[in-house]
Amino acid sequence: MNRLQQHIKAFFLALQFLTRLPSPNFVEVNDTELARSSLYFAWVGLLIGGLLFGFVQVFRLTEFSIELQAGLVLVFWVWLTGALHLDGAADMADAWLGAKHNREKALEIMKDSRIGVGGGAILVLILLIKWLALVSLLNSDNFANLIWLLFIPPMARVMAMALMLTVNYARTDGIAASMISSEMRPFHWFWLIAAIVALSLFAWLMVVAVVIAFLLMRQASKRLTGGMTGDTAGAMIEWIELVMLLVLAAGFIQNFA
Repeated sequence: MNRLQQHIKAFFLALQFLTRLPSPNFVEVNDTELARSSLYFAWVGLLIGGLLFGFVQVFRLTEFSIELQAGLVLVFWVWLTGALHLDGAADMADAWLGAKHNREKALEIMKDSRIGVGGGAILVLILLIKWLALVSLLNSDNFANLIWLLFIPPMARVMAMALMLTVNYARTDGIAASMISSEMRPFHWFWLIAAIVALSLFAWLMVVAVVIAFLLMRQASKRLTGGMTGDTAGAMIEWIELVMLLVLAAGFIQNFA
């Protein structure tokens, strides 16, 4: 397999892992290929953002109410990601309530496929606040706010990579463990620095909000598991997306200037 084929496979592995979009069914995948796929998380995030933005524009041509438009966009968003990151947020919430600062118990709870009261509550709250934020954005006359939908998903996935970069993995197995590779770390750092610098050029207040949310989630992940897991990375994505939507809905970011 030549270098181009390796990177094409890596992209489709990232697409397969992060979305429900059609992708080739690879018979054999090794740890090196999984690690390489993480380099394309931001690109997949940008694709998700582009589809969301396009979906919004289609609905703006209809007579649907703003509330219904926002609801349908959110349904599409959840379907597009297969609720993967919502599952991580729910598992983390269940572990936070049930582990009582016991890291081994927290990891055990997060591995359980059943959902508890904490997980159910956090799912309702995340989806409700996202819907309300989308309603606010769609009601706004500021077109620049809608353009932010392109950049929220990639930024959230870059911050999930940042969690992998700065916190040790708490388990000895799992897909996330295979994606953490010393060989890929320089590229991950490049993505993180480039994303922060690019975002700061347009909206420094958004950078502040994202960094604060990241640090809080990072601390919560370390306290809960002693490191990070795929679930806490998924939760990171959900909370970063939510925070960015809230900053926009609050009217703190008026344009790209």
